[in-house]
Amino acid sequence: MAICKGCSAELAENANFCSRCGMPCDAPEETVEVTQETPTQEVSETEVTVEATPVAEPSAEESSATELTAEETAEESAIPQSEPSSAPVVAMTAAETSNDEHTCQQECLNSVYIRLKHERLCWKICGIFYLVFCAVFFVIGIATCWFGVGFVFLLYSILFLPIAIINMVMIGKVDYYRNSLYNDCGPTVTRSTSVGNIVFAAFFNEIALIFIIINFVFVKRNKAVFDKIKHNQDVFNHRV
Repeated sequence: MAICKGCSAELAENANFCSRCGMPCDAPEETVEVTQETPTQEVSETEVTVEATPVAEPSAEESSATELTAEETAEESAIPQSEPSSAPVVAMTAAETSNDEHTCQQECLNSVYIRLKHERLCWKICGIFYLVFCAVFFVIGIATCWFGVGFVFLLYSILFLPIAIINMVMIGKVDYYRNSLYNDCGPTVTRSTSVGNIVFAAFFNEIALIFIIINFVFVKRNKAVFDKIKHNQDVFNHRV
């Protein structure tokens, strides 16, 4: 017995169509195929290829040059380094001398400076004294000129006036030597070792003569020290 392929009903013999669904008897049977697609995950693997860069080996010439340089460096390090050459030292300033020598020079300059200060005071006192003496004698001479003795007072005032002037002038002279002592002791040393200065003071100021003689002996005894001071001062002044 034939069966309808559409509704599975029984078909009559020699029937061309199904009496139930009307489907042709010779219609092909539809086949529904369900195809399940499985997603395929494509994984691509990337191969990382690291190519090592070849290091060029040094040539024979470069190797020999490197060895020679290393040998020269070793020889230079073996040679003791000499101090840089400099011009010969002609003289040293006070700051470059030793402490003992600098102290000795400073004490010598201070001693001469103090005696010059005392000598200046003597010239000043005597100069003022002689000026007052001349002024008093001049006034007395004028006052007593009518009695015949005024001429003597006037004569004394005139004679002692040059001595007073010389004493006052010597104040400035001593100030010059005293102020220039620490910058240039040459003039002060020359004056202190002069015999003429002693004779000059013997005539015009015997009190100042005491300090002049002391300075004379002191500078003569320390002549080498003052020569060194003078030399150092000349070098220092030349640098400035």
